[in-house]
This record gives sequence, structure tokens and C-alpha cells, in this order.
Amino acid sequence: MVATVDIAHPQLSGFSLFDPDFLIDPYAMVARAHREAPVFWDPTINGWVITKYQDIASILSDSRRFSSRAVGRIPVPRDIAPLAPDFATDEIIFAIDPPEHTLARLTLQHGFTKKIIDGLADHANAVAEQVIGRIIARGECNLINDFCYAFSLGVIMKMLNLPTEHAAQYRRWAEALFALLTRSRSTLMIRWSRRTCRRNRSGRAGMILPKPTPS
Repeated sequence: MVATVDIAHPQLSGFSLFDPDFLIDPYAMVARAHREAPVFWDPTINGWVITKYQDIASILSDSRRFSSRAVGRIPVPRDIAPLAPDFATDEIIFAIDPPEHTLARLTLQHGFTKKIIDGLADHANAVAEQVIGRIIARGECNLINDFCYAFSLGVIMKMLNLPTEHAAQYRRWAEALFALLTRSRSTLMIRWSRRTCRRNRSGRAGMILPKPTPS
């Protein structure tokens, strides 16, 4: 059943990306969406949910009408802009459109040639075995948190020649960067930015990015 609060933003009654039942088995809800509302609005994420392959493919191939620039970083507040690092205002590769995106992607592809990836195979296998070993020892896992994050970070650290003892710090930085992504200004995140920059200026913080807190 489609719950229409706003005719321009039809919603799918009972849908929630954060419902534990949906996370365990999303297929029944997706099949229902295919029948009742292949495209619907989700106020929780403040965005549209697209459920059919052809619709998704059409959207991804039409950057003129469906621009990736709808996503960006929360703007740096003017009063702390001089303290922000350069990358705080740089464009993000997944938030730009062709032809800029095409050029950026071609540049990045040099780091993912077959020769480079083949050279990482032994290291990637070793990382996977280490991560899986920890999971077996614990007896349970969250696949995304305990395997995907740990495995990808282990491989990326090798690609960038980063010291592995700071792995937890790298993950916190990455999460903080993604927490700054938005489609609109966030007063709360701006307050976090100001507070963190002030701590940094007083010598009490070693990084300028705020650590995300649970909502």
C-alpha cells in the first residue's frame, strides 16, 4: 500500500531502511515495491528510493537530469575557513558529472591497472585470511563492519604505503569525511566543525575533522 502524504512525494507504507527485518531479508519488501511503488520517497533519508534495474540504469546514464552534484560536503563555516585543509573544499569524484568525472576517473585508473592489482593479490589474500581468522575466533561478525571495512582498509594501506599501526585512525578519518556529505546545510555538523577547529587551534586536537557521533 502506498501512503501518500504528499502527492509529489509518494511513500511506501511500512518501508524503513533501518528496520531489522528489512536488513535481514530485504527481498520481500523490494518485491512489494516493484508491484506497488517502484519509485518512492523516503523521508528518513530525505531522498528517492529506486528499485527497478532499468530505472536505475537510466538514471545513472543521464547526468544532465540526474546530477551527481546533488551530493557534496557541508560548506566550511566562514569563521573557521582559514583553519580548514584544502581537501575540505575539493570536489569529490562521486559528486561530479562528465566530463570532469570522466577525466578524474581516467586519472585514478592508473592506480588500478592489471599489473598493479595482480601485484596486490598475495597481500590481499593475507589480509583476508587475517580478517577471517579474527572473525572465526570471535564466532560471529557483522559482514560490513568486521570484514568489508577491515579487508578494504588493509589493501588500501598497502596501495598507499601507509603504516598499519594507524589503521583505526584512518577509519575514523574516513568516517568523518563521509559524515560531511550532505545535500543541504547541517547546523549540527557546522557546530561540530567549529568545536573541533577550536580544539585544534588550542592544541587539544590532532585533526580538523569532527568525529561523527551516533544519531
